[in-house]
Amino acid sequence: MTTQGVGVDAPHDDLRLHLANRHRDEILQFQDALSTSQLIGVAMGIVMAQEGVDRSDALELLELAALRNRRTLRQVAVDVEAAGRLRF
Repeated sequence: MTTQGVGVDAPHDDLRLHLANRHRDEILQFQDALSTSQLIGVAMGIVMAQEGVDRSDALELLELAALRNRRTLRQVAVDVEAAGRLRF
């Protein structure tokens, strides 16, 4: 009796599926991080123009607004992009 065709590769298939799912999840996380980074960059540009500050100060103002309003930096950036300005 042989083991051919009895699913000997099943553990390897499970491993491949697990790795594929993990890679998909990592790709989705990277895409989300890139999207958030770009959004924050846009908000920083708006704050720079609005307040006449440099990148560092613009980020600090966004972080301060997030802290004061108990929101994430991403949430504040969404608001800034939608309104076209930073509201304290």
